[in-house]
Amino acid sequence: AGTQLVVQNPVDWTTWSGTAGGPDDPLVLDNYANSGVNSVMIVSSDDLVKDFGPLTSGAYSMSFYVYIPNGRAGYFNTLAEFTLPGTFNWGMDCMFNVGGGGEVYGGSPTAVPFAYTYDTWNYVEVIVNLEKDLAEFRFNGTVIHQWQWTLGNTGAGSPLQLDANDFYGMTVDDQMYFDDYVVREISPAIFADDFEAYTAGIQLVLQDSVNWTVWGDIPGSAGDPFVSNAYANSGANSVVIMPGNDLVKLLGSKTSGVYSTSWQMYIPDGKVGYFNTMAGFDPNPYSWGMDVEFLVGGSAELYNVPGGPIAFTYAYDTWYPVELIVDLDQDLAEFYFDGTLILQWQWTQGGAKPLRLDATDFYGGTPDDEMYIDDYVFDTADPLVNGIDDNEQLLPLTFDLKQNYPNPFNPTTTIKFQLPKKADVKIVIYNMLGQVVRTIIDKSVDAGYQEVVWDGLNETGNRIATGVYIYRMQADKFVKAHKMIMMK
Repeated sequence: AGTQLVVQNPVDWTTWSGTAGGPDDPLVLDNYANSGVNSVMIVSSDDLVKDFGPLTSGAYSMSFYVYIPNGRAGYFNTLAEFTLPGTFNWGMDCMFNVGGGGEVYGGSPTAVPFAYTYDTWNYVEVIVNLEKDLAEFRFNGTVIHQWQWTLGNTGAGSPLQLDANDFYGMTVDDQMYFDDYVVREISPAIFADDFEAYTAGIQLVLQDSVNWTVWGDIPGSAGDPFVSNAYANSGANSVVIMPGNDLVKLLGSKTSGVYSTSWQMYIPDGKVGYFNTMAGFDPNPYSWGMDVEFLVGGSAELYNVPGGPIAFTYAYDTWYPVELIVDLDQDLAEFYFDGTLILQWQWTQGGAKPLRLDATDFYGGTPDDEMYIDDYVFDTADPLVNGIDDNEQLLPLTFDLKQNYPNPFNPTTTIKFQLPKKADVKIVIYNMLGQVVRTIIDKSVDAGYQEVVWDGLNETGNRIATGVYIYRMQADKFVKAHKMIMMK
């Protein structure tokens, strides 16, 4: 601490000028730290570069924590091309402006706004998929913006390449600390399908009987669902599960290892949906590992689990991430909906199930069924926690903040969150200018699944106006935020 970064490590870091110890080489300091005692401070005229390319294939994540003291500002960008001396090409820019308002530029000269909080460590991640020419900016775990990477930061164009991050003190107000910087390659999944390779209006298994099948194993039959371009989480296509459809993804009769099946789900207003995961499918006998029904009205239930059915909620006309993790080595399973852990249980309990993972099944079992699925992924996963106690309610494994419900709302809405341990929790609501509207929790909260109801009033007791708001939770080092809409 107290010495310039590139002077200490010119192998892994450089500056825009290419000079260690120059005026653009930032200081390592111990004023603030997300972990340990040190971070790097970026002030006016600092220009620190992490050069990790050029990369021309694969998918990559660049992440770090950022802290901006009250009244200050900050900036970073990601470069498609960086050469000393030579040509530079910006893939995206991000500004943390004075006052708590942020702006990210990607694919267009028009900024996408977001809000941040002073005197708080915030988590930043940029994902660039060079295989699909796609990029994504996430802030505190929330996707703020997605764009075509080769459009560049303003839409003027960039090469299909990824080269560097740049932390620049752009204004006299800049004072930004960053910590825990990570660049990693995102490995390809065992199987992934975004349904973009298919023709909308034609049945899925009829187009791809190698990767997908139906319960009756007859492509083009009534069980074979159609590819649709009515709704999509990414790209233009998804698959719609209608009455009588029965789509199956075979997973290979796994008997050991840890696996994740995940996808995005969308149900239009007034419709319902269903899926299950099979412990045994091929060959017979069939064995259901778990079932989920999305019922009319926004309620849902998890079946074939100990203590089931387990109730949770969803909203119409909204894309939701769905994930099931099965740890066959420890006989454990976890079901997540919208990033929230709904239940952890012993996989072989809740029914006569073998210690096996065999298939995902999407079934249109009622006349009201109309469920769209997109971005299906089957991959390995990290092991779950050791041990399970059937006589005690399990605590959450991770911190999490759930999307409020209902959303849009008027006049009240419920915010659910989870804590794996007792923690000091602060949940604050902001307007789109980053101004505090209401602090609804600022106290120590016990471990477990928690919720709080917001009455739609601001700090002075007045009803808020129609518009978009952001609510943000901080507990220990966990920080996450969501948008919500007040509609009168």
